[in-house]
Amino acid sequence: MGLYPLKIALFFSLLATTLGNTPCQLSGSPAESDPASQAAHAAPEAACTGDRKVYWASDFEGRDMAEKINHAIAAAAPGSTVMAPGGSFLHSSPIRIDKTIRLEGAGSAETTFVSTGLASDQIEIVKGGDYSTVANLGLYTQGNLAPTGGAGITVSAGFVHVSNVRIWNQYNGIVFNGAQNLYIDDCDIRCLANDLWQTGGVGLTVRDTKLYGSSGPSTGLHLTNGAGIWLTDVEIYGNARGIVIDPGQHEGVGQVFAKGVVVDTTHQQDGILIGGSGTVFHIDFVDSWTAGSEKGYGINLNNSQTNGFTWSGGFIRANYLSGVFIQAGENIQIMGTQISANGHNNTTGRDTYGVSVAPGVGHFMIANCLIGTTGFDDEEGRGGTMRQTVGIYIAPGDSDFFEVINNMDAGNTEGLLVDHSRGKRKVISGNLGKVTGE
Repeated sequence: MGLYPLKIALFFSLLATTLGNTPCQLSGSPAESDPASQAAHAAPEAACTGDRKVYWASDFEGRDMAEKINHAIAAAAPGSTVMAPGGSFLHSSPIRIDKTIRLEGAGSAETTFVSTGLASDQIEIVKGGDYSTVANLGLYTQGNLAPTGGAGITVSAGFVHVSNVRIWNQYNGIVFNGAQNLYIDDCDIRCLANDLWQTGGVGLTVRDTKLYGSSGPSTGLHLTNGAGIWLTDVEIYGNARGIVIDPGQHEGVGQVFAKGVVVDTTHQQDGILIGGSGTVFHIDFVDSWTAGSEKGYGINLNNSQTNGFTWSGGFIRANYLSGVFIQAGENIQIMGTQISANGHNNTTGRDTYGVSVAPGVGHFMIANCLIGTTGFDDEEGRGGTMRQTVGIYIAPGDSDFFEVINNMDAGNTEGLLVDHSRGKRKVISGNLGKVTGE
C-alpha cells in the first residue's frame, strides 16, 4: 500500500473513533435546549453509543414519571448513565435498578423525585444492580405519607455507590439489606425513623455525610446485623438516638471503625446505645464526640454479648445522665477522652457521673481521661448546669479484672473515683484527684 492510501485509511479510522466517542445528546435533553424547548420536543429516551447516556425530557415536570424512568433504565445498556434534568418529578411507584447503571440528576438541590401515594421504597437497587451508582438527586415524600413506611433507597445488590443524595421527609433514608459493599458519601439524610439502617451484609462505608433527625423517634444510624462498617466524618444531629447497635438473637454487629463522628444534641434518649441480644464485637471510635442527650446517656453499653468496645480521644459531654454507662459486656476501653459537664440540667442528681459501671461488670479499662468540667464548659453564657458528681463511679458488686489509671479530676463535685467493687484483681493507680475505696 502506498503512502497516500495509507493516509486515507488512517483518516477514516480516526473519524470513526471520534464519532463513536462523541457524547450523544437527545432532542430536548438538558445539554441541548432550554426547558421550554424540552417541553416542545418531548423527546423519548434512547440508548446512545459512545458515552452511553440515556436522557428523558423535562416535560414530565409536575407529572408522574416513574414509568418514564424505568423505561429509560430498561433501554440503557449496562454501564450507561441515565440522566435526569433539573426539576421536581412526581412518581407513585418505585424506581427499580436491576442492572449496572448510573442514575444521575443535575444536583441534590436541582433534581428532586417526589413520592406521591407511595408507601414502599422510592428507589430499589436489586439483584443485578451490582456496581450501580445513584448520584446528585433529592428524594422527598409528599405531605404526611412518610409515616406509612418505605425508604428513599433500599439496596440488596452489591458494590453500590450513593453520592450527593439528599433524602428528607422519608420514613427510612437508606436501608442496606444483606448485600456487600455499600459506599455512601456527601449525603444529607433527614428521616422519621432511621436515616441509615443496616439489616445485614458486609462492607458499609459512610463518609462526609449528615444524618439529621426531623421529628419522632428517629435514629441516625441503626445497625441490626452486619460487619465491616467504616464511618468517617459523619455528623448525627437532632435524632432521638444517634447510633443504635442492637443485633437480635443469632445476629451480630462487628468490626465497626469510626473516626470523626459527631453525635450532637440528640433528643429523648441515648447518644450511642449498644443493646440487643446478639453478639457485638470490635467497635472502635476514634476522635469522636457524643453530647447533648436530653434524657439519656452519652454512651450506653447494655449488651451482655459485647466483646470489644473502644472509645479513644474526642469528647463525651453535656449529656443528661452519665457520660458513659457500662451496664454489660467485656473488653471495654475508654481512653484519652475529655468527659465533662454530664448531668447537664439534671436536677435530680441521679446517674450524673462521668463514667458509671454497673454491679458485677469487669474486664474494662478507663485510662488517661480528663473528667470533670473544662474551660469550654465554664464559659459564661452557655446555659444549663453541670451536675457531674463523681468522675468514675463503680457500683457495689463483683466487678473484677479492670484498670483505672492515670485519670485527672477536672472539677467533679465529689471527687474523681468512687470504687465500691469487691474484686481483687484490679489496678487503680496514677489518678490525680480524690479517690475513695482504692
